[in-house]
This record gives sequence, structure tokens and C-alpha cells, in this order.
Amino acid sequence: MKRESVLTEKDKESIEIVQFIFHIIIEKDAKPLYLNQVSLNNEQIEFFKKRLIDVAQGIRCIFPDKPNSSTYNFCKTIIEDESSFIKMSKKLTSSFKEQHKGNTSDGVFIVSQVKIRENPGFIFLIKIDNRLVYQYKVNNDRATLKRIKDTFVEDTKAIQKMALISISDVYAWEALVYERNSDSIKSISRIS
Repeated sequence: MKRESVLTEKDKESIEIVQFIFHIIIEKDAKPLYLNQVSLNNEQIEFFKKRLIDVAQGIRCIFPDKPNSSTYNFCKTIIEDESSFIKMSKKLTSSFKEQHKGNTSDGVFIVSQVKIRENPGFIFLIKIDNRLVYQYKVNNDRATLKRIKDTFVEDTKAIQKMALISISDVYAWEALVYERNSDSIKSISRIS
């Protein structure tokens, strides 16, 4: 029988990031800047695991038309063939950019395959906006500021959207969804 609940404490403790990549979305550019590898240190892994736990408090959704849902099918392909991860992550990013044209800020779109209780049937999607960051340098009693470009910060306020997609049949939901502007998602229970 499928579980109605969101992630339990044991589920949250067992989260493991299997594969991780991000691609860069610049609103004015026709297509994203695609990457083929991203390295994370332990501190960064913990940050993203915490965001995954945050999305567990999100809205439970289903895909009413799975055969025609590009998001669901790209995620399913990753689960069925882990070697397709980079290719499908690029398709997910492109699809996100197209669906949010004029409605998203510059930033990164992260795709991660995760295991929960040894079940590798989950894809974590997260859009993080770029944030303005200044670096300061102090020389004696004087400081100079320098703007650092191409940054995103480990601040939850920079997160535009998050979704945990379940390809497994363990839960009654197929996606847990969080959006920074939560008022716009409260009534959504079906996604495309």
C-alpha cells in the first residue's frame, strides 16, 4: 500500500545524493549554459540535503498525464538509465527555462538523483537565483569592495522553486513541490 505521508524522520536521515549537476540559466540567453560536471564538498552536500528535507514540507502533487509529461518522463529516464543523467538534466533545464520564460531570474537549475532508504527512484530539482555579492578587502584601515559575478548563495531566500519527484510507487504523491511565492502554489495539486 502506498504511503500518504511525506518523508519520515528515517527517510530524511537516509537521504543520499547519487548524482548532481547544475546548469546556468540567463534569462536573456536563448538556451542555458550546460555543464558536464560539478564537484561538491561535504558542507555543500549537507546544504543540499537540508533543502531536500525542506521540500518534504511542500505541497503533495501528482502528474495527471504522466505519458505526456516531459518532466516526469525525463526523470523516469534518469532512474531507468543512470548513464542518461547529464543528457536528461539538460532537457529538464531547457524545459524549465522554456516554461518560465519571462518569469525567472538568472541563476542555476540543479538536477540531482537521490536515494531515500536505498531507493534510487527520486529526482530533486531546484532553481536558485543569482544574488548580488560584494567581496571586501581590508588594507590597514581601508576597505575596497569588488562585485563578484556569477554567484548564488547558500540562503534559502535565493531558492525560487524546488521539487522532489518520486518515480517509485512507495508514496501516494509523485512530487513534493515548494515555491518561494507559496501563495501561488497552495491550490496546485496536479503538475504537468
